[in-house]
Amino acid sequence: MLRRTFLLVLVLILIPCVSYSEIKTTQGLTADEWFEKSLTLMKGDSGHYTDPNQALDYLTKAISLESGIAKRYNNRGLAYNQLGKYQQAIEDFNQAINLDPKDSGAYNNRGIVYTNCGIVYTKSGKFQEAIEDFNQAINLDPKNADVYHNRGLAYTRLGKFQQAVEDFNQAINLDPKDAAAYNNRGVCYHNLSQRENACRDWRRACELGNCSGINWAINKGFCQ
Repeated sequence: MLRRTFLLVLVLILIPCVSYSEIKTTQGLTADEWFEKSLTLMKGDSGHYTDPNQALDYLTKAISLESGIAKRYNNRGLAYNQLGKYQQAIEDFNQAINLDPKDSGAYNNRGIVYTNCGIVYTKSGKFQEAIEDFNQAINLDPKNADVYHNRGLAYTRLGKFQQAVEDFNQAINLDPKDAAAYNNRGVCYHNLSQRENACRDWRRACELGNCSGINWAINKGFCQ
């Protein structure tokens, strides 16, 4: 029932003003132009590409021309993550963090990849690594509801339901209309044998557009 989609952080950059003679090109395009081409493949601010393989090609060309910009590694990491190439994604987020240690989005995104690794490869240690990255992201950006939500999901996967509830509480305080946060907090309450709280959260999630929890609970006879 964990229907939450992790929020990946897309980063945009401004094109610097330099003389034409200083700009390197590949196939007639500059690094910034390849980066801009990759952005045309982005689904809004979702962090997902309509064609991740093509985005990967564009971003690799941008990085080959100018390798010192963290945001390009961050966005290429998003493409790798979408393709299930988790190790490459982690390496790109590592480089993004090395270049910009105060980029909360890169920590959040790397935490998401660690969580994906934990789910796919059933490695609980990856969830702990994810939590450490989410901790750092929260330190850098304490008002970001999605990072609390992502950390709550990692705690849920570890069976630490009370800690997860606390994170979903914070996510809801920061974003009261987040249906997925209510839905996933309901999952935790259910696992904590707090059925009334679970049903209340699932109903609220349904009011906000996510009825997966309450439909499951009614089918199971938990909520009437």
